[in-house]
Amino acid sequence: MTPRPARLDQADALARLHVAAWRDAHADLAPAAALKALDVARRLPVWQGYLADPAQHVLVVDQGGKLAGLVCFGKASQPELGDQGEIKHLYVARFARQLGLGHRLLQAALRQLAKQGFAQATLAVVQGNTPARGFYQACGGRETGSFTDAGPLWKSTNIIVKWELGT
Repeated sequence: MTPRPARLDQADALARLHVAAWRDAHADLAPAAALKALDVARRLPVWQGYLADPAQHVLVVDQGGKLAGLVCFGKASQPELGDQGEIKHLYVARFARQLGLGHRLLQAALRQLAKQGFAQATLAVVQGNTPARGFYQACGGRETGSFTDAGPLWKSTNIIVKWELGT
């Protein structure tokens, strides 16, 4: 269960995992229209783009022959996060939760961002996503601010979580 680079032919599986895990995490937070709008057809071109872009990095872990988790990271894409590394997506399939996969993926991404020369890494998490916020804090993340994300699906308040990478 060591994180490894994703392959271009995994875009569909990445989109499916992203949609399922995002819906699970946001079921009680996002409006019903947003939950319905985020589907594989919407996410597939995004994952194809990430996998084709050398500036974006995607690591995955497998469990029992199935895609169990993913992390996507690179240079921050949101102005609120500043000029640093960003964890853009971190998801673990429901069947593989509580196995430490999220921690392994996050740590692998943080190590790679440090190797790329970033002094800090950040991510944005929906304010009401208490389990994710607790996970990031347990992994050494520090909440440093918030912003309103108009997002393509719904307007949400997001908490900025930051790690010092010690480069």
